[in-house]
Amino acid sequence: MRLDNGVFKVLSTNGDTHLGGDDIDQAIMQVVAKELAVVLQSKDAELLQHLRDAAERLKITLSNQSEAELTLALPDRNIQYRRRWTRAELEDLIAPLIDRSLDKCRRALKDAELATTQIGEVVMVGGSTRIPYVRKRVQEYF
Repeated sequence: MRLDNGVFKVLSTNGDTHLGGDDIDQAIMQVVAKELAVVLQSKDAELLQHLRDAAERLKITLSNQSEAELTLALPDRNIQYRRRWTRAELEDLIAPLIDRSLDKCRRALKDAELATTQIGEVVMVGGSTRIPYVRKRVQEYF
């Protein structure tokens, strides 16, 4: 966008409406499911919800700490899972998702015929913008 005489002008838009924090949760869930030998496409809604909640808690904790533990205790299903994660592991896991996002930025800039050096301010929205790696990659790009 460009602000001219108090009027915002849209120069270009681009994005991936299917990319967000849930994708990060899914990536974590896939790792845990593989380690537990659980099929994520199963119809076990309760198990999937527990996995999703644990993945989201891990993502949030690793946004504020360099290490965190993901635990999943479902005694009635004989599942007792505990794994220590580092922020670096999460960053490696989500790098392809961040790359996809930055690719959308590249395309938007190209469509607007702008260079990153011409961007004065970046407004980031959504919960995933609290992830230090997301902020770092956006800062490096712009």
